[in-house]
Amino acid sequence: MSGVGSLLTRQQQIAAISARIFGRAFNAEGKRTGERVLRQPIRGPEVVSYYPPEPFSFRELREMYPDMELIDLKEGARLAKIETLRRRGKGAPEKGAGRRASIKKR
Repeated sequence: MSGVGSLLTRQQQIAAISARIFGRAFNAEGKRTGERVLRQPIRGPEVVSYYPPEPFSFRELREMYPDMELIDLKEGARLAKIETLRRRGKGAPEKGAGRRASIKKR
C-alpha cells in the first residue's frame, strides 16, 4: 500500500509544480476558493476607472519627442516580414492589381 500513497504524493508534487509554472493556485484539498471569480474580467465603470489609463502608444511618444530618434522594433519586424513575403511572391498585391483588376483587363 505504500506504493499508492507515494504515487499520490508524487502526483500532488507534479500538480504543485505545474500550478507554479502556469500561475495557477494549487489546491491540494480541493476546497472552494475565489480564484475563479478573481480571474474574471473587471466589470463596471467605477472599478475600471480605478486603474490608470493605458500607456502612450509609440506614435504618441514619437510626436511628443520629435528630436529623439525613436525606433519601433515591432513595426520594423513587421515591415521586414512583409518585405520577405513580397520577395517570395507571397505578399499582398499592389493596390489596384488584385484578381478582379486582372479579370477586367482581359
